[in-house]
Amino acid sequence: MSKATGRIATLTSKSQITIPAEVHRRLGIGPGDRVVLEVEGGAATLRPVPTPSSPPMPGSFG
Repeated sequence: MSKATGRIATLTSKSQITIPAEVHRRLGIGPGDRVVLEVEGGAATLRPVPTPSSPPMPGSFG
């Protein structure tokens, strides 16, 4: 992803969010895909978990 994408999502009463369509399209994720949430300082980063048929994301383990 060459261009930063900032979008606002609202936390539900069950602590869930909906990932905006533009974000999940750019990440190449869809229903049933797994993601990793990493928290550092006051920010959270979401990245897809590679499936056996996809190459590992740069900086990920595997």
